[in-house]
Amino acid sequence: MKIAHDGMSLDPDGRAAAEAATREALAGLSRGADFLLVYSTDKYDPQGIVDGVAAAAPGTPMAGCQVAGVLVRGQVVHQGVGVLAVAADHLRFDARLVRGANDDSFEAGIRAADASLEILEAGDHADALTILLPDAISGNAVDVMNGFAEEAGSSVRLAGGGAGDALAFGKTHQFCNGEVVSGGIVAIVIRSKSEIGVALEHGCSPWGQPMRVRSVAGKVLRQLDGGDAYSQYVEAVHALGEEAPSRESFAEFAMLHPFGIPHGEDGYVLRSALQVMEDGAILCCSDLPSEGVVRVMRADRGSLLTAATKAAESSGAASAPFALVHACVSRDLVLSGFADGPSAELAAVSEGLGPDTLAFGFLTYGQIGSLHGRGSQFHSKSVQVCRFAA
Repeated sequence: MKIAHDGMSLDPDGRAAAEAATREALAGLSRGADFLLVYSTDKYDPQGIVDGVAAAAPGTPMAGCQVAGVLVRGQVVHQGVGVLAVAADHLRFDARLVRGANDDSFEAGIRAADASLEILEAGDHADALTILLPDAISGNAVDVMNGFAEEAGSSVRLAGGGAGDALAFGKTHQFCNGEVVSGGIVAIVIRSKSEIGVALEHGCSPWGQPMRVRSVAGKVLRQLDGGDAYSQYVEAVHALGEEAPSRESFAEFAMLHPFGIPHGEDGYVLRSALQVMEDGAILCCSDLPSEGVVRVMRADRGSLLTAATKAAESSGAASAPFALVHACVSRDLVLSGFADGPSAELAAVSEGLGPDTLAFGFLTYGQIGSLHGRGSQFHSKSVQVCRFAA
């Protein structure tokens, strides 16, 4: 019995694309769907997406968000709609929408934790996972994570990633059971009678010497050690005998040389460096810890793909009908050049999962979850695989 099937549409009309993708996903199931996971790229009217899904599957619970790209059927789609339909007696999906993450992200994270805890306390299950989909443009996803952790501690296992757009950093939306919001959080609580395996990897290794964050304002890293952030970054690269990036070439160089925040004995949580500002500050994708230690990291195409396979392999040994993939959009820029077509990331994930597991997901603005079994964090430039055993 097939319990999960995907559908996709590239129709330029959002409502038509959502309806077609939903019908295609439903057609592959052995019975009606219990839940629909919906990812749409940002050029569509979000209300049209919700209306199209409702037209194809009236009354069926659904949730999702606008994203930088959809990972579906071995492809990366930067303009289209992807739908995963699930009909599984051993899985229970409950989705909640939390508003106001753009006003107070920390408090919204607390409310997302409360919603998750309420659902988890209400039912019997062997394993559970909460997928968080925060607005990563107008809200602060790090503060969302901090608020969630403040309320729930380590009692709720987390996965997911930030809703986004096609690298415009303008606006994005979340969907939940027919509602549309911008600046919110979708929390999807999945309870299972069997194992849910989750793993996150990035493929970057420490390269430069440790440096202390001396001045930071949100996403803007101003000073490292004794100087402005850019000068210290350049000095760290020079110390390794390498040619350091100019201001003009910095964004491209930093794609494979992000900052790493030490996490545990040998782990690093990544922060992508985006651009050099006039005063030598560096704009990053998300917050860095004040007075924390960072290192310049290094990766290449091969190490990124190896990490994707490792994440899939580490997500569990059990055979699985489907898996969810949350991969940073910055990885796609390196691996696929932000072009439509076969996804090198999904191919590497499928190598680790095996040919019989359906892989479905999206390009995230940051990832949410645990690195090597440690506490949940907000990550950059990482790939996460969630494997749902039969």
